Amino acid sequence: MVLSAVQVQYNEISNYIDAWYDSAPKAIRRWLGSHMHDPSHAVMRLHVHLPNQKFVTFKDGHEEEALKAARSRQTMLESWFQLNQSDPDAQTLLDTDIPYNILS
Repeated sequence: MVLSAVQVQYNEISNYIDAWYDSAPKAIRRWLGSHMHDPSHAVMRLHVHLPNQKFVTFKDGHEEEALKAARSRQTMLESWFQLNQSDPDAQTLLDTDIPYNILS
């Protein structure tokens, strides 16, 4: 950080690099190529809505087109309900297993 009579010049990049600290265990893990935390699985949030009350976003002047498009396609929540109604095996799967077992 350089102080002048009128302004403060702050260099965020150099401050970040100067403040960087790797502990010895973290440096060894990075050097050996292992991770501190193993990634588990991705979780997707489903927008919860009542029947015929979907979330719709639209631009001004294009309300009708947005409503028609929303009525014509299923949300992920509706697709999840339909999958569980039509396929009894899907009811035994965890949410994280559905892409690998159903969609493949």
